[in-house]
Amino acid sequence: NVLRNLSFIEKNAALFAESMNLHEMVGRLVLCPKVALEIKNNLTDMWINSASYMNVSEGYPAEKVLVTAVSCLDPFLPGQEYFVSRFAKGADILARLATNIDKNEGAITACFDVLLPRLIDVLGGQQRRVAAAALSAVCNVSMFDWPARGKLARTPRGIDR
Repeated sequence: NVLRNLSFIEKNAALFAESMNLHEMVGRLVLCPKVALEIKNNLTDMWINSASYMNVSEGYPAEKVLVTAVSCLDPFLPGQEYFVSRFAKGADILARLATNIDKNEGAITACFDVLLPRLIDVLGGQQRRVAAAALSAVCNVSMFDWPARGKLARTPRGIDR
């Protein structure tokens, strides 16, 4: 909870964005099934708050954030709050990372083969929280350059939604 609260201060969020050790630790905790949901939510909120300062390209401190966020977009069983929260937080992180086009477009578009079908598949689902987070991420990646927009438009099942 302390890291989450500190991340609301811009100066702290910028510092957190550059800490490779912090991202490694948070990534392991977020994906660990034994860690309580409240702790995971606080840690992912910290990432969401500092995402606008992150560079998730290969070799940069926040590279682990993108890998973890994509891992959170796994299929889930309806009614399973843990998975619903995990997916929504992963999509929220991706939506925030996508707003920093200059730094993150290349790294995010490199994940499109996995990322886009997972986001598109939940848009018409009954989990409104998940659909809203996925829609936010899809809208933000649609601001990328034309090749990325073309990949988004050609995502199977995207037209139906």
